[in-house]
Amino acid sequence: MRMIRYLLAFTVLILVNAATGHAATVPLTVNANTEADWASDKFYRAPGTCVTPGAFATVGTVPKNAVMLFSDTVASDGVYCYKATAVDTAGNESLFSNTLEVTVNTNPPSAPANLRLAGPVVP
Repeated sequence: MRMIRYLLAFTVLILVNAATGHAATVPLTVNANTEADWASDKFYRAPGTCVTPGAFATVGTVPKNAVMLFSDTVASDGVYCYKATAVDTAGNESLFSNTLEVTVNTNPPSAPANLRLAGPVVP
């Protein structure tokens, strides 16, 4: 099976998750595959830059759909590298797409400590 994958320009939007206050949502998208036996797309993430990424792990699969949108949740600030594959009905997986580097920065800095009066109150 010949699976040719073209990635759309990834739409990357980092959002603060109100429930935790510190997680980020990274929405990713790819072009829908046009082959009759296409079943799903698989998304992978690695810590680090795409030039020197860590080990890639599967972070999700999206079944065949007209709009291929996947949202990954990342709990730690840092740089991450993403890539995707197409999977057919027999379980065959395509070559990897291009890679996309995303910087997540949603965790606030530590709170200031020891607030105190710095001098006399001036009327």
